[in-house]
Amino acid sequence: MDSEELQHRSSQHHHHHHHHRRRWLRWLWILVGLVVVVALFFAGMAWRNVRVATNSMYSPSGAVKSRNLSKLLAAKKPINILLLGTDTGALGRSYKGRTDTIMMMSVNPQTKKTTIVSIPRDMEVTLPDYSDESPAKLNAAYT
Repeated sequence: MDSEELQHRSSQHHHHHHHHRRRWLRWLWILVGLVVVVALFFAGMAWRNVRVATNSMYSPSGAVKSRNLSKLLAAKKPINILLLGTDTGALGRSYKGRTDTIMMMSVNPQTKKTTIVSIPRDMEVTLPDYSDESPAKLNAAYT
């Protein structure tokens, strides 16, 4: 074999490997693209679920407002807010549920401080007008 023929075979061999590398890179980019599309799909679904949950999580109690929050804040009066998280009977349960989370939040505009105290839901208390059922766990008061 002369040197021209060896050089020709060598360039064909090199070209052959280059073609396989391109095909492999093409498949890699396709795979990366698919992974990105699937990840974006799941991120979108998670975002939608969070948005639906947060839009439906608040329900007004129907209580009549006896004070004007804006006026109290403008007068720099301290405000206490009771925060209750209730188990509303998800997963096919039909009863009212119980209070999962009980917190008292105090906002003091004069000191510019807000404090939150978590109250244990399993704390035993005497329920007014329910002496037969007292003492009971605090979270049973909701039902």
